[in-house]
Amino acid sequence: METLETYFAQQPQRQFTADEYQMMIDAGIIAEDEPVELLEGFLVARASGSPLRNRLIRRLNRHFSRALSDAYEVGVQTSLSLARSVPEPDLSIVRVSEVDTAPQHPRSAVLVIEVSASSLEFDRQKARIYAGAGIPEYWIVNVHERCVEVYLRPDRERAQYASKTVVEAGAVSPKRLRCPPVKLAELFRYRSRQRANGARYPQH
Repeated sequence: METLETYFAQQPQRQFTADEYQMMIDAGIIAEDEPVELLEGFLVARASGSPLRNRLIRRLNRHFSRALSDAYEVGVQTSLSLARSVPEPDLSIVRVSEVDTAPQHPRSAVLVIEVSASSLEFDRQKARIYAGAGIPEYWIVNVHERCVEVYLRPDRERAQYASKTVVEAGAVSPKRLRCPPVKLAELFRYRSRQRANGARYPQH
């Protein structure tokens, strides 16, 4: 028997523009703190963060907030307005001039970072959104594999990045920002109360 979910999935679906999405927020139809994103015209629920994922987001925020000049602003799970998408990446590095002149949300970023635990494949799919918007650099911080996927050279027409590098050791540096590199050993360091007793503790 066909379920309602299957039936609805087969029906024509209404896509929204970034402006329409903002109008729904302004009208109170969607709460400002509601955990949703507009991706390719569709409303998508955002995954809740695990304690470990949230810890890595805080570390990255602290690193870039200290390292960058006043010409840049670090956004933590704040919106970017990208044509048919209004994603809320875990971190975005945006020029202050872009923040100050944007009518609603910034329309570009120098660097976008997603920290992925359970959402790795989904965040890889989001690369096409960021590439299509011309975001010059996109990182996926892979929580479980302790590595960073770096995407460069966006092709807006094909909505894909021409370059992908997986950094598994050492450090990773943004290509368009002058700041100290992010050291992976410091980013992925884990602590546990069990350590004080000399016991091993899980690494994932």
